[in-house]
Amino acid sequence: MKKKILLGVGNELLGDDGVGPWIAKNIDGKEGWIGIDAGTAPENFTSLISREKPELLIIVDATDMNLTPGEIRIIPHHKIPKLTYFSTHTLSLAFLIEFLKEDVNHILFIGVQPKAIALGCTLSPEVLSSAKRLVNLLLSDNFLKELTSL
Repeated sequence: MKKKILLGVGNELLGDDGVGPWIAKNIDGKEGWIGIDAGTAPENFTSLISREKPELLIIVDATDMNLTPGEIRIIPHHKIPKLTYFSTHTLSLAFLIEFLKEDVNHILFIGVQPKAIALGCTLSPEVLSSAKRLVNLLLSDNFLKELTSL
């Protein structure tokens, strides 16, 4: 696979909401990955992503899916709400994905179930363990096949 970008979305000051940025920082520069800590403004990185024209863009964000903390899921684009009523970022990720579709061959959105999103918290042990697992998975040779089993 050619160029791969991981866009980590979230606020590191809010505990498990920082899982996306944590993963982006820990994958950047490894085995062809560009990791981007997009914080709470992923829309600020659309021109960079469009310019790079990656084969694959993976967006990772803490997502309340009513699962056990730390569980990871690929969320289909059509299931991402176009309007966000409560979120740490302003632009809906559905709009971001729609905007980038012309410049990126494959876009995956990965949600990680948070345990606690609160000011001053760090990543919970469950979410940190899952974040490490996801980084290792993405660095494996057959990561796309393994991701689809999530």
